[in-house]
Amino acid sequence: ANHPPGGGADLNARVVARNIGRFIPGNPRTVVLNKVGGASLVGAHFVWNAKPDGTTIGVFTGINPISQMVREGVQFNLLDFPSLGGLQIRPVMWYIRGDAPYDRIQDAVGKGSDPNAPRFTNGQDKICSAQTARGRFLKDALDLPMDIKYALPGGRVPTMQQLERGDIQARGAGMWYTLARDRPGWQVDESGGNGPNSFLQIFFNATLPELQLRHNGEIDVPEDVDQIIDLLTPEQEKIWRLFSIPNSPLYRASFAAPGTPDNILKILRDAMNQMVQDPEFLADYDKILSGDEVTPTPGVEMMKLYELALGDAKATEAIFAKYLPECEFPGIQKLLGN
Repeated sequence: ANHPPGGGADLNARVVARNIGRFIPGNPRTVVLNKVGGASLVGAHFVWNAKPDGTTIGVFTGINPISQMVREGVQFNLLDFPSLGGLQIRPVMWYIRGDAPYDRIQDAVGKGSDPNAPRFTNGQDKICSAQTARGRFLKDALDLPMDIKYALPGGRVPTMQQLERGDIQARGAGMWYTLARDRPGWQVDESGGNGPNSFLQIFFNATLPELQLRHNGEIDVPEDVDQIIDLLTPEQEKIWRLFSIPNSPLYRASFAAPGTPDNILKILRDAMNQMVQDPEFLADYDKILSGDEVTPTPGVEMMKLYELALGDAKATEAIFAKYLPECEFPGIQKLLGN
């Protein structure tokens, strides 16, 4: 596991570890190692450099083509990092405080260039990231009256704290299925829905449309909440999807060490494929991950997605250069042969 114990990424790895041995010949015992640091890269590099005998696998969150292209110190190449399969597409909502000047994104579109329009603040953890590029892109594409605050810790708990204190008014987060448990009542008003008096408004639905969101324990997605892709042109949608790679089927993925023999790789991929369809595993996952849904992608299909995402590095470089001109991206330069 490439994240600390106790969080969603760690629990994701642990529920896999508790179950995958049942589907591997000999039913081996599985031990979880938390290899933490380097914004999740330490764990990735541990598996990247492991002996290719099938006894070490990575069940990771945050290792995807964007991390390969934009993070410093990346050693791995996903084109040579055999995937065992993807576990989830990440559901993402942008939330905005009820006391902000806008409830839904359609109320704010086109007002960024109006000097008299009220503005709202959005939080990001750092400048040189796909999340910041995505926020800047939306501000530009939809002319939003949005100011971005940087150097704010990311993750579910810090995001709730920032919104609670009023440090920021808006932030995108994967809290759709956990907010009702963590902060009951935040997203509902006296009508029982996400109305004008809710503490948090659902600003827009940032989830890729391939994933249909279900009831989250308090509400369904309100009918007047826009799917962000519906507000974008086809060309803008391509850019949004690039920035959304971390929340795609590549969000939570599993890996074997490079060079793992094909026969062992097949055993591990078959085990992963069987596990993600197993009722006992799915019940265990639902209990431990508090309603997060398993949306599996086979390992062979994952490799095709990596090839697609990493294929046109020159176009990717131009897009990141436009929205993050102050940043350098050594991974993209490496793909370009520079």
